[in-house]
Amino acid sequence: MMIQTSRTPSGIPSLDRLLGGGFHRAALNLIYGEAATGKTTLSLTTAFYHLKNNKASKAFYLDIDNKLNTARLEQIALSQGVDLLKRIHLYTPKDF
Repeated sequence: MMIQTSRTPSGIPSLDRLLGGGFHRAALNLIYGEAATGKTTLSLTTAFYHLKNNKASKAFYLDIDNKLNTARLEQIALSQGVDLLKRIHLYTPKDF
């Protein structure tokens, strides 16, 4: 018996095909890679795509290393064509 899980699309059709429809919902999806390979862009693009398509949703972004470029955050949000910044909550932990 195969268990089907619902997926959250990334908003990037080719990636969604590779992932079988998107990222697993109700699960932790780790995005790992070398510096400057697009991990933050992928994460934010996915979050804003979800917010755009789910009007009642909110998103939380953990900036663990305190290096998020807020200009890039705004650029990605505005590329979705609507004002989504008020629905994403940015959190930078002080310590672990």
